[in-house]
Amino acid sequence: MSKIIEITVLEDYQLHLKFDDGIEGELKLNHLLKNNEYNFVNDYSEFSKVKVHPKSGDLFWEDYQTEHLCKNAIRKQIELRNLAKRLKLMVD
Repeated sequence: MSKIIEITVLEDYQLHLKFDDGIEGELKLNHLLKNNEYNFVNDYSEFSKVKVHPKSGDLFWEDYQTEHLCKNAIRKQIELRNLAKRLKLMVD
């Protein structure tokens, strides 16, 4: 499986992610603001502390006991968004 090799924190609770197999793109995470488990991300400085977990390779926040965000699911989501853009389909 591919690994996340770079994270860039963008505005509006978005991340730009690069994978070691060449896939890259934006991931919108503003839906986490509505989830009580991730209420700490309401503080954008805390959201910006996202990291790649050293063992699983998933996204996580070190200071919080939350579910990790699965790198495989994230990669598929980015792949689909990239495909939709290439096909000129509406992407939100």
